[in-house]
Amino acid sequence: MKILGATVQDTATVAGNRRLTVTDGSGPLVVQLDTVAGFRGALLARDTVGATLDAMGVLVPAGTGTWMLVPRTPADVVVK
Repeated sequence: MKILGATVQDTATVAGNRRLTVTDGSGPLVVQLDTVAGFRGALLARDTVGATLDAMGVLVPAGTGTWMLVPRTPADVVVK
């Protein structure tokens, strides 16, 4: 799945991974930036509330009846 021009609404760090709640106008979606995939804190400095991003990844169940987008590598996320 790919999202383009999504706005970051919220950020959190969960178990060392970064979670961004974003929206592209169709509703909120959690984007999980997993350290196992190579995401590091220094790379996430610009993922602040109000930033926009393009992301590509795999949709996985979030366990709450919703879905989460998990990019495979840092190259799959562009923060603008």
